[in-house]
Amino acid sequence: MAPIRLGVIRQAILVNLLDPKLSIFFFAFLPPFIGHSEEHPTLLKLQLSIIFMAMTFVVFTG
Repeated sequence: MAPIRLGVIRQAILVNLLDPKLSIFFFAFLPPFIGHSEEHPTLLKLQLSIIFMAMTFVVFTG
């Protein structure tokens, strides 16, 4: 098994962070799950985003 190069990992992280598809997904997909009467909608969107990213991390590392 070949050793993992840190440069490859760094580049993969940058590509994912700079890819606009994920941001568009959050802006399009999450608002229907946030009610109009929500006291802190930004906080709830952040929580939902973190849950989604944690689940994605588990799937990708598995």
